[in-house]
Amino acid sequence: MAELRRFSLKRLVLCAFLSVAVGLSASYAQNSDGKVLSASESLLKGLEAYRNEDWARASLLLRDAVNGGLGDDESTWYMMIMSQAYAGYHEAAVSDCDRFEARFPDSPTGESLRYQKGRLLHLLGRNTEATAMLSDFCVRNPESPMYVSALFWLAECFFDECDYASAQSIYSMIVTGHPEDSKSSDSAARLDEIGRSERERKLLYLLKLTGEEYLSLKEDYERLSREKSVSLDSSDIEFIRELVSAASESGLGIDESKLKRLNKKLGAH
Repeated sequence: MAELRRFSLKRLVLCAFLSVAVGLSASYAQNSDGKVLSASESLLKGLEAYRNEDWARASLLLRDAVNGGLGDDESTWYMMIMSQAYAGYHEAAVSDCDRFEARFPDSPTGESLRYQKGRLLHLLGRNTEATAMLSDFCVRNPESPMYVSALFWLAECFFDECDYASAQSIYSMIVTGHPEDSKSSDSAARLDEIGRSERERKLLYLLKLTGEEYLSLKEDYERLSREKSVSLDSSDIEFIRELVSAASESGLGIDESKLKRLNKKLGAH
């Protein structure tokens, strides 16, 4: 939520629209009788809800105002879309990003919403579309304050699709090139996760496919390292022990007798 607020135009937009709200406030009484709000009332109350970060209410009220013919401008649309994003109404926000672009094709706010749309597409699991949107944003806006976050969400798309090499490259770019950005620590955590999972995948793969060779791990260490292009240290050996235990408990397709002999070899290491 904090990351989204950092990149929104909330303060700028509110400055413009709260002045309108102040002018309107004397004309509208609090609706306590359950009557349907007019477009003007919806706009006023929607602005208030947005200011109070009541995102679900703001998104509904601002939409009512827009649909009612009041506030049909870039700023109100932007607040409506961001309210939907904050409230978790991702599908609606993506749809309204498209409507905004068609309605206001030359708006400077469009680039901000293209970033938001890419991020939301990722959160919806539509990573192919998100990758295209975020990549385009990064190419077109290298100086944008949202550039690093766009890179991060692009890396998240690759991570979700198990393209760890591409994700790792982008996370590393963020950590080394933008260490002061809030996304740097998130990227570093992902790099650590990728490093751990890559090691685990490597060892599990070798355990499953080369069980016989591991049986001679101690006496044939150099041959194994050379043929499999891996270097095993004491921490690797300890992790293999854990994998052996897990394989015994869950069954990974390795012969039980092999596991027992391998465990004995590892114990002697």
